[in-house]
Amino acid sequence: MSFNIHKKLAEKLKNITDSGDFSHLLFHGPLGAGKKTLILALVRELYGLSVKNIKFEIKKREIITSCRSNKLKLEYSVIYSKYHMEINPSDVGNYDIYLIQNIIKEIARSNHIEKVLAGQHSRPFNVLVLNDVDHLSKEAQQSLRRTMEKYASVCRIIMSCENISRIINPLRSRCLSIRVPAPTNQDITFILQGICENENLCLPLAIIDKILDASERNLRRAILCMEALKNQENNLQNDRIFITDWEMQIQDISNDILHKQTPNQLYKVRNKLYELISNCIPPEVIISKLLLILLPRLSEKCKTRAVNAAAHFENRLREGNKAIYHLEAFVANMMYFQYQFITEVL
Repeated sequence: MSFNIHKKLAEKLKNITDSGDFSHLLFHGPLGAGKKTLILALVRELYGLSVKNIKFEIKKREIITSCRSNKLKLEYSVIYSKYHMEINPSDVGNYDIYLIQNIIKEIARSNHIEKVLAGQHSRPFNVLVLNDVDHLSKEAQQSLRRTMEKYASVCRIIMSCENISRIINPLRSRCLSIRVPAPTNQDITFILQGICENENLCLPLAIIDKILDASERNLRRAILCMEALKNQENNLQNDRIFITDWEMQIQDISNDILHKQTPNQLYKVRNKLYELISNCIPPEVIISKLLLILLPRLSEKCKTRAVNAAAHFENRLREGNKAIYHLEAFVANMMYFQYQFITEVL
């Protein structure tokens, strides 16, 4: 495995694959840190170039459950090869527990042992990659813990998540946790300059600095920023860094919160929150981004209360189904804190 960043981590993973066997793995780290890239490299190291022949499908599955009279119909996306499968169980919402159980049982019933005896590959197990396991329900995590123990001899599970604190302790204790830190600004600069060298492009240092500020150490976002500059301006000399529409919408919401604190203003913000949710922006991302934009503009007294409110309603989001209620309650709290501050000052 050859990497420009996370070289020491890649060497440790290489040693794990060379040992011939390993436990279940749990990769955790921020967005754009390189978790999926490391997982894909690990799978290729296990099974060779045959893993490059991957396919993507939208699959439909009918599952018989004891609590339903009719069959449960699930639809989810899957990336797979002969020896591994990658899914995102959170695609099916509250039915993730049934999807995980059936997928692992299907892998366990596959003819991997016959392939080993025939000399087609030397690993006596297949690999299941689960993305965003921190979004799984607690029931699904408990079920995953039991199922992965039962089929540990024939299936290795590699999980990735952003927030490891949302993973239950019994599940974490059965995995080797691997932290993938966000790349440094020097790493991102090196990658961007390497891309420009391969594409015969000139990237001024002043623009690199602005890309670094906009990316927030997210390598994927940094590359997309550079690509947007190249496609929209046809050169990399313009220093205008584009931000996404949903980020502009959240900036408008922050302005509305600080400008006026009335029920009508809250109703106006509610419509903007609905628009963000309908465009598939995760509610947790909305709260965290809104908090980061508001914090520099709040008084010192309000900052602590704002952080506590964000943590409270982010936790409530995982317990309820109606995200708009918790988002609106968070905005109402921000308006109340700002109104109190203005009243005290006046």
